[in-house]
Amino acid sequence: MANRLDFARGVLSLLGAPDTPDNEAAMLTWMWAEEGPGINDGASFNPLNISAGDYPHSGTGGAGAYAFVSFDQGVQVTADFLHQGIYAGIVSALQSGGSGSSVLQAIQDSPWAASQYGGQLVGEISGTLADWAGRAGAPIAGAPPGGALGSGGVGVQGATSGTAAGGSATATNASITSSITDSVVQPILKGAMRIVLTGVAVAAGLALIVIGATRVVAPSVQAATDQASDIAGPVAAAAAL
Repeated sequence: MANRLDFARGVLSLLGAPDTPDNEAAMLTWMWAEEGPGINDGASFNPLNISAGDYPHSGTGGAGAYAFVSFDQGVQVTADFLHQGIYAGIVSALQSGGSGSSVLQAIQDSPWAASQYGGQLVGEISGTLADWAGRAGAPIAGAPPGGALGSGGVGVQGATSGTAAGGSATATNASITSSITDSVVQPILKGAMRIVLTGVAVAAGLALIVIGATRVVAPSVQAATDQASDIAGPVAAAAAL
């Protein structure tokens, strides 16, 4: 997620100023003085509250602070705004890589804020150094909380998270199904197979018995037939006499 430190580094880069801890501290203190702990006043991607009418910028208009359409546009316009001659002292202080206090003094002395921050801007750097994580990590107004800027990142992560959760549930269901198959279905199938095999074996045994019995009985029947034929011959001869 884009935060104020990201924004500060982007502006420093476009100004040709070194990205030093002092310059970062000065920029974060400046943003804090303009927006506090994260005021979302509709000035998207505009943490230094550049106002319409103060600077001609294509595609914007009206009154109040600019609401930029992207992080990159906000960084670019902020750098362009500072390149105006009236803010040369701020740019020079940042480019020199001096102390954060000297940068803040240049900002306070400039026409950036009519109030000149009540003369308190330079002293506010101590608050930044004491709460670096909070001020550096403060979100930029207009930046979605998570995901890529301007890409609907929250919806994509949610979908990704949902997919991951769905995948986990599917895996769990598959595991349960596999467990049931192993513990219940497979034993039943094995038992049924044994019964079938046993039946086949019994049928095969009975077939062998029948075949054996046929082989035993057949000679006996043939012998009895032969004996009857032997007897029938003399009986018929006697009857003829």
